[in-house]
Amino acid sequence: MVITLCILTLFQFCFYTTKIMELSATSRQLEAEIFSMRRKREALQGEIDNLISSSKSAERGQSGRRRMHFTPSSPPIPSPLSLPPIFFITPTSRRVAQKADLTRLGQTLVPVANLFWIIVEDSEHPSPFIGQMMGRLGIVGIHLAATTPSEWKNKFPKGVAQRNAALNWLRENKAAEKRGVVYFGDDDNAYDWRLFAEMRSIRQIGIWPVGIVDQMIAEYPLIGSNSKVFGFNSKWKRQRPFPIDMASFAVNISRILTNAGGGFSYQTPRGYLESHFLISLNVTINEFEAKADNCTKVFVWHTRTEPTALLAEETAKFASGGEGRLDETEKDAVG
Repeated sequence: MVITLCILTLFQFCFYTTKIMELSATSRQLEAEIFSMRRKREALQGEIDNLISSSKSAERGQSGRRRMHFTPSSPPIPSPLSLPPIFFITPTSRRVAQKADLTRLGQTLVPVANLFWIIVEDSEHPSPFIGQMMGRLGIVGIHLAATTPSEWKNKFPKGVAQRNAALNWLRENKAAEKRGVVYFGDDDNAYDWRLFAEMRSIRQIGIWPVGIVDQMIAEYPLIGSNSKVFGFNSKWKRQRPFPIDMASFAVNISRILTNAGGGFSYQTPRGYLESHFLISLNVTINEFEAKADNCTKVFVWHTRTEPTALLAEETAKFASGGEGRLDETEKDAVG
């Protein structure tokens, strides 16, 4: 009798544990769907606002005709298009953890209003899974491909061709843009949503601290009593004009559009990529706008995904490009 009761109790415990796990998974899925629906709702509201604006313009130009009035049945949702856009540039390359990193970053960006994600892949052709992921998450953006020259493969500086491709795309497709900021966000960094709120008010060049970078707990600008940047606490290659990380600043898009030659170069010593880019935009230290509570708060961390350690046969399968060697589950894991 006692044994039977124990077995019955154990069975009930396993049954309810399984149900709890299933409910947890369902909850996470619903949260992701809610995020996606919110983005779609914001996009639709933006389109409605544009239609209303166009309608009002037409009414002013045709005052003799009967006017139409729009009366919302509920308080209007603040339009995401009323916020300055953020052009978030992410260079990425083929590796085992690429899909995992981009998925994590994409889910971070989903709730950020009026964000345009520019993913530039170090490849001759865009990988289909990236476009599929952007569509699934409901993120507005563009997926480009730009190959690194063979002589610069696996060498520093990295991401030059990809970042330049994104800047050129902006100049060709957003030349009429009057506001917004450009930010370079690596696919394996960690971002606090508050960072994006800080970017919205940038007039020219915004700057903030970065956590876990260059063997430091935090790297940040030194701020004077007048809230102006007068130096940096960096300990690595302090002689750099701007000893900062790529994640520590964003620039107004006007700075990109009015400096056709501004960009990145392979002829840049290691660690100087940020400095040379800012110099190409004619940036001076006096222009830096201290964000994140006068550079006392950290909203971005330069985390890095460790190289994935695979068994030799697994490495060979991935290196082959998956041609006939990866099964369906493995293909889905790496994209």
